[in-house]
Amino acid sequence: MVQTLLMTGGDWWSRPTKNLGQQFIIQLIQNSRSSEPSPNKLRGPINVYVCTRRPPPAKELDLSVLRQSSSTSGWFSTIAPQDNGSTSDDNILDRIKLHHLPLDLTSPSSIRACAKSFLEKESKLDVLLLNAAVAPKSRNVTNVKLKGEPVEEALMTNVLGHALLTESLKSAFHERGSERSTRIVTVSSELHRRIQEIVSPDTISDLLGPAAWDGMRAYKITKLIQTHAAFALREMFPDSQLESIAVSPGEFLTTDIARGRSRGGTDSLLSIETGTTGFVPSTNLSQNSPWLARLFMQYLLHYAPFASTPEEGGKKIYEACFGETASPAEDAVYLKDHQSVKAADAIYDVELRRAWAHWIRQAIDGLVEPPPAA
Repeated sequence: MVQTLLMTGGDWWSRPTKNLGQQFIIQLIQNSRSSEPSPNKLRGPINVYVCTRRPPPAKELDLSVLRQSSSTSGWFSTIAPQDNGSTSDDNILDRIKLHHLPLDLTSPSSIRACAKSFLEKESKLDVLLLNAAVAPKSRNVTNVKLKGEPVEEALMTNVLGHALLTESLKSAFHERGSERSTRIVTVSSELHRRIQEIVSPDTISDLLGPAAWDGMRAYKITKLIQTHAAFALREMFPDSQLESIAVSPGEFLTTDIARGRSRGGTDSLLSIETGTTGFVPSTNLSQNSPWLARLFMQYLLHYAPFASTPEEGGKKIYEACFGETASPAEDAVYLKDHQSVKAADAIYDVELRRAWAHWIRQAIDGLVEPPPAA
């Protein structure tokens, strides 16, 4: 039986740096070749739908082309060879088919069109990977309005866009009581623990408003809301057989370059605060940091023993998609460093979780997008 997976983000063809979506695909290929028994092994052939705003060159999704010439794609040539020296085999071509669907997570019409295209091709969805995210340097608003006000970009992309996509795909979820289930994997972040304020539907407008704007803070807030949503999915879709997993892809050092202050309060060119933040330093999100921080994160930081590389992040996401799950009785599982751990305390506030689920449902129903230009 052919499995289906739909993922957001990962457009490696338009990015100068490695990203988690790209590394997830590499893990998918590596594990499909393995003949060793493993609880994380992909079972059976799979159709993978990569959903991004920018369309890929055809060769970037054709594994038969990629394996013939490493020059066609630098990332494919990084896949470890098999014992016989080959970087691919016919079995991969039979087991993995990559497809592209256009998707702009800031456009409700694009989101619905993406879901419609998928549903025209597939009747069931086995894995939904919510991987795309933005951390804007400046406060940007989309042309989508909610209650007459423009929706902030990080909130629209990271939270509401994914929520609308999930809602639009629900007819493909496996039905409650069936032998198979749909697994929804949300790429979260340990940064969701760093928000000290109460983040609720009543405070979100002020927290993401122009007066309080901070790009990475906005990213943390949206990751907290995403994690709330991950734990509310079963309640939001009671007729579906769902497994919900939120995964932190890695850890890194937080830098204090912009402030120029060390933890002891002295001036410094580069001060470093060690911490678990769930942010892989050499991915595209690093582009939203100051230039010196970008250089540090891109070329040096991932060598720290406690930092995650994009490759390690991709492996963690792969394990979240295809690894063993915890008890079906749990609302969701939060994975960090290959283990199920407790998320931030706020996530287990059932009333707050339900408030977010209710707000998200109302919000995606109330999104207003201007008509396309004539």
